[in-house]
Amino acid sequence: MERHPTIAVNMHASNTLVDFERDQVDLAVRFGRGTWPDVEAQKFLDEEFFPVASPRFNRGRLPAQPSELGRFQLMRSNDEPWAPWFRVAGVRLKEPSLIFSDSNLLVQAAVDGRGIALARSSIAEGDLRGGKLVRLFKVSVPAPSATYLVWPKGRLSANAALFRDWLLEERQRES
Repeated sequence: MERHPTIAVNMHASNTLVDFERDQVDLAVRFGRGTWPDVEAQKFLDEEFFPVASPRFNRGRLPAQPSELGRFQLMRSNDEPWAPWFRVAGVRLKEPSLIFSDSNLLVQAAVDGRGIALARSSIAEGDLRGGKLVRLFKVSVPAPSATYLVWPKGRLSANAALFRDWLLEERQRES
């Protein structure tokens, strides 16, 4: 808005895929494999998963080794299982029964001290920087999906292109 004060930005958050025609949307952010019909997709950032918890969880007595995780309340989102992380960490544990339909709610539950979450890097990064969460181990697994910027095939407005380019510049600066 500092660069282009005449451009209006209207943001809408939803877990449903936007219909560019019906919803009159110029640019969207999607998490997936980048292969949606009738849109152009540009990878915005790669994702990885790792366990996080509030530094206050369990009165600050957090697991020191992945093998200790079985003694704690583990949480995950419904489409992001722990199994790949367990394999990489070399532990044999069952999937947790506390499952969230929304990754943002999952991370908020971890911030609130409800358990240990398998978090997606982009969703947890702000709370990690702010000290509301701590990463428990160095072990991570790459997500099979990534975050993409998408727009209708062959129809990116000039204003949306400016906004897309700014988002990409900001992401690059953060890296």
